[in-house]
Amino acid sequence: GAASGANRTEVMNYFADLLGFHDIDQDKSAHACYAIWAENHAQYLPSQGLEVSFGFGSEFKADKLWQQKKEANVAEALIGALQLAGYEKLVKVAAGLCFLGYIATPSAAIPSNWTMSDKVLGLKEMDDWRESQRWFLKHFKAELFIKEMEKLLQ
Repeated sequence: GAASGANRTEVMNYFADLLGFHDIDQDKSAHACYAIWAENHAQYLPSQGLEVSFGFGSEFKADKLWQQKKEANVAEALIGALQLAGYEKLVKVAAGLCFLGYIATPSAAIPSNWTMSDKVLGLKEMDDWRESQRWFLKHFKAELFIKEMEKLLQ
């Protein structure tokens, strides 16, 4: 359902992009990839930017999928840290943004992670994906969602 959809890697990548996550190590090849993405897509997900480290070393390289899920992993770690610190309202806001990213994937933007970009572009071509997006948006109460998010941020 929508809850598991909000936790999909590509959705978490959109959330990380919305917060402006980018690797602080400019010598990594991912930095050049992010710069290309930012030049073409960052305006659709405006953010001041938040420098993070996506990790390094043998533990990360041992995970064969690390490159395609690193942004999502950092986003999940942020949400987990917020929860451990007792910021339940911010956890709910983060979950709400992920949910929104799932039911209303930004049409003009693609995730900054190139593997996830390919996945999203493929999904956008599928009729059942577009139909599920239409169904969610038809039943989505945007005014109520905004009101709840505003209450949580007070």
